[in-house]
Amino acid sequence: VIRLETDLFARLKGIFDTSVLAPKTVAVFGLGSGGSIGAVELAKAGVGNFVLVDFDRLKAHNIARHVCGLSDVGRYKTRAVRDAIGQSNPLASVTAHEVDITERPQLLDEIVEEADLVFVATDTELSRYMINETCLLSGTPAVYGGVYERAFAGEVLRVVPGEAACYACVRQGMADTMRSISTQQAFDYTDDSDFQAEPGLGLDVAFVSMLQ
Repeated sequence: VIRLETDLFARLKGIFDTSVLAPKTVAVFGLGSGGSIGAVELAKAGVGNFVLVDFDRLKAHNIARHVCGLSDVGRYKTRAVRDAIGQSNPLASVTAHEVDITERPQLLDEIVEEADLVFVATDTELSRYMINETCLLSGTPAVYGGVYERAFAGEVLRVVPGEAACYACVRQGMADTMRSISTQQAFDYTDDSDFQAEPGLGLDVAFVSMLQ
């Protein structure tokens, strides 16, 4: 017999009150290696509501860095991660959208307006800039994370509208720093070039995602 409400988060007692997170909603944009880890870990911490957004399907080469396994290959990442969340926190409510959010600005507005926190793990700068603008307009906090240079380096950026610089401001200011870190790649954060996936250990991706 499993008493969900008393047993599920018993090992978190004394750290924080998980009931505080139960009514909260987190919108996760991008359900790749970083977004999938972030979503599942937030569910384990007691977050009770998720909105998952990603238009891609899980492929075999994703498995080495993803929370889902071979049995999920071919499925939409949103639905595979939804089931992974259910395995860790069956009390959680999950809404999935299999769309390219850059083509659905109205839906983006609705999702951000509903969320208490936005977890951004998308691969393109266009999507991140659009999410940033939407979060600023709605006053919704957002956390951006990502890795680069074969996952040897990464970044986590928290934006609380009205309290600090926004994502776009920080990105523009960091352009020179990024070039000094990575001599093999040209960084231009004003352009939205096609994303090219690089090799990288799931262990290194997970480290950045956990911080995020």
